[in-house]
Amino acid sequence: MSDTATLTPVHVWGRATFTGHVDVPQGSDPLRDIVGQVRWSSPSGATTSTPLFWDGGSTWKSRTVLTEPGRWSFEASATHSGKAVSITPAQGEVECEPYEGSNPLYMRGHPRHRPGSSHLEYADGTPFLWIGDTAWNGPMVATDEDWNHYVGTRQSQGVTVSQFVTSSWRALPDAGPHGPPLVLDGNSLMGINPAFFDILDARLDTLVDHGIVGVPVLLWAIETTEIDPGDVVLIEDSTIDPDTVPPQPVIEHNPGQFLSEEDAVVLARYLVARWHAHPVVFILNGDGDYAGEKAERWHRIGREVFGTDGNAGRPPVAVHPGGIQWVGPEFADEPWVDIIGYQSGHGGGILSWRWLQDGPLTKEAHANSHQAIINLEACYEDHNRMYVMIGVPAGWVGRFTARDTRRALYGSFLVSAPAGATYGAHGVWAWDEGGKRPKGHYTTGVTKSWREALELPGADGLRHLRSHLQSMPWWDLRPAQSLVLTQPGDNGRFTSWVTAAQDVSGSVTAVYFGSSEGTTLDLDAIRGDHAGSLMGEWRNPRDGSVSDPSEISEEVTPPEGEALDDWLLVIRRS
Repeated sequence: MSDTATLTPVHVWGRATFTGHVDVPQGSDPLRDIVGQVRWSSPSGATTSTPLFWDGGSTWKSRTVLTEPGRWSFEASATHSGKAVSITPAQGEVECEPYEGSNPLYMRGHPRHRPGSSHLEYADGTPFLWIGDTAWNGPMVATDEDWNHYVGTRQSQGVTVSQFVTSSWRALPDAGPHGPPLVLDGNSLMGINPAFFDILDARLDTLVDHGIVGVPVLLWAIETTEIDPGDVVLIEDSTIDPDTVPPQPVIEHNPGQFLSEEDAVVLARYLVARWHAHPVVFILNGDGDYAGEKAERWHRIGREVFGTDGNAGRPPVAVHPGGIQWVGPEFADEPWVDIIGYQSGHGGGILSWRWLQDGPLTKEAHANSHQAIINLEACYEDHNRMYVMIGVPAGWVGRFTARDTRRALYGSFLVSAPAGATYGAHGVWAWDEGGKRPKGHYTTGVTKSWREALELPGADGLRHLRSHLQSMPWWDLRPAQSLVLTQPGDNGRFTSWVTAAQDVSGSVTAVYFGSSEGTTLDLDAIRGDHAGSLMGEWRNPRDGSVSDPSEISEEVTPPEGEALDDWLLVIRRS
């Protein structure tokens, strides 16, 4: 084999992949004993280094994103237990060509978080609007044909981000047909299965080809004690009879929980090395409890994986806590955290909805104004409403509807400085064939097939959400709840909550009505020093339509329609 190589040409913002071979000493641990990097030199003379990752046998790879056209050169090096070893080829070149297509991830560059900003941006500075979907099991379970269908459908529905799990977890203990991904000895990480991650590479490539950012969860971290009835199909949709359904062992397949800190760092570093050159956002930890000492554990892991020098040159990183948890104070000062995630969760009662509309994040998010704040799991459409106890209007015990998902998504965009929000469909996230309850989540209810769930009406509303937000400078909006003088959502009527935000210049005000009940707005505060009239347009979250502008008065009532119809009012100074 030649000691030099010419790699396949790529276009600007495409990925160049170096493949080298190391004469691995017998008995070596490829995850820990072999360490290497590739140093890339751009046509302008700038340099960057990317880590090697093991891809089976004697094969090591390294990927980089090429950000300028012209001829790049590279040089590879590797060590075994601290001593230099040969790697072939050791150097070479790759041609980077201009990009001539329409994919925004290649036209504008990969999304990044600018230090101090409350939202993500493409590399050229254009604000990046996070319209997310949860496909947790999809990449591990789907066939090529099915995954192409999913990605194409979500692209047409306006999705810009897809979140997924990358190894065994409570909802897929065996990690699907290509698993297992990890070689374990008890709870110790002994190795990985490169062929499994080759499949995820391909799934991620498909997302990117459709202009969708992949969001892999590196370490699912919930500490669950939930009993799982397995594959038993239950007759009742909200209860389990312990006399007829014997309890199964507690599900505990989450690497963020069972791996030691050292092993968690090894696995996360491997995945970052594999995917950092894609347009991705990494979720380090999924669905866990990160309070107190548990937060400190993740501080240490995050610093070991991503360093302490900020985010220059790397993809953004998010934390993803469990439902109805606000962890802003715990991670406000962590240099590797770009996104404070939360999940407004799956509760259908007043406590869950008020948490989103008037909870701790609305009062404390100012301390995280230098980070993006994103609802990474709103309620899932067609998922059982959980924890329904008090304050529930008639007809609300059952499944989350498209209306519910809209209330959660629009509310999420306006209760903090907007960066994004993530939708979910019951049936899609677990990639179910329908007719059973998802593994480890029996209380969520029997699912539709993923293909049917992919077309639920709430997903179509994502296009309208994206269109409505992009009609204004959404990245400059800030919560302005004081503009709402009368709150129809008080006294337990949480479905009628009104949420307001205003851009930093005061020229645009957005008011979301959870129902058709009206409110009184503080027009003097909205007008400020402006002497002209205030013109408003009603934007319909259900069909995307927009009314003609008309002058706004203090007493505001949405257009005629059903009582539970939601509306977005956009007010501009004329």
